[in-house]
Amino acid sequence: MAPAGTPKAVIEKLHQAVTRAMAMPALQADLLKRGARAAPTSPAELSDFIKSQFVSWGDAVRASGAKIE
Repeated sequence: MAPAGTPKAVIEKLHQAVTRAMAMPALQADLLKRGARAAPTSPAELSDFIKSQFVSWGDAVRASGAKIE
């Protein structure tokens, strides 16, 4: 995650660093202990996933009738 407008070169550098970190056995083991797993994706795949979640959860919230007070 980075602010909108972050240069692509910076995004790629962050992506490479995160991918290296997620490949570390110690991090993978710690994530598993917490009930998670490392699932590296490309920046474009992450963006698509986040957009799909906004749609899915937005639909669920609208269907529930929940309102901000």
